[in-house]
Amino acid sequence: MTNLMFHPEEGNKEVKNKIRAEFSFDVCAETLDLFFNSSQGYRAQYYLDLKKGGQCNRFVIDELKKKLIDAAMQRSQNVMNSEQIKRSLEFGSAKIWICEDNSTLDQTSYDSAQIVTLEIPKWVEAMTRVLTAWKAGRQPSPPIQTRALLGVQAPEGRRMKVLGAWLDDDDQEFVVPSKINRALHIHQYGFS
Repeated sequence: MTNLMFHPEEGNKEVKNKIRAEFSFDVCAETLDLFFNSSQGYRAQYYLDLKKGGQCNRFVIDELKKKLIDAAMQRSQNVMNSEQIKRSLEFGSAKIWICEDNSTLDQTSYDSAQIVTLEIPKWVEAMTRVLTAWKAGRQPSPPIQTRALLGVQAPEGRRMKVLGAWLDDDDQEFVVPSKINRALHIHQYGFS
């Protein structure tokens, strides 16, 4: 883990008046690939079982937590205090993920021959339903299954991030409505 950066985030739109701890860091490309794309990796744990995915997520964040908090305390900022940073990392909606924009993730292609790298039947079937609906001039139902177009990919990169839970004015967890079923979405579509 190198180039660790702390970015306290103040929310807008559906998270207006909320804050969260956000971190980004570099790993070697092989580590990111094994972590995110391998048959024993992060998304594989969600594919196998929602509970396993959640346990994997929690384990990784707990392993990194001290280092993340230490990095945050070294940065001069007035958005979050140390207790808020800690709470943001400890709530259940905190998550680790790849930095999508700093990866080879293709967020514009709809060509299955071009994007399918992970032939996970459930994810490929969801992607096929999406493409079939679009070809027929319809929107897929549910719309979230469009994430399968990303789920079938094995993006390469070096940058990862940890996104703490959003905290409300009372420093309690606020889960964004679109992310309440995050674990289920990763299980079904490979992406959230």
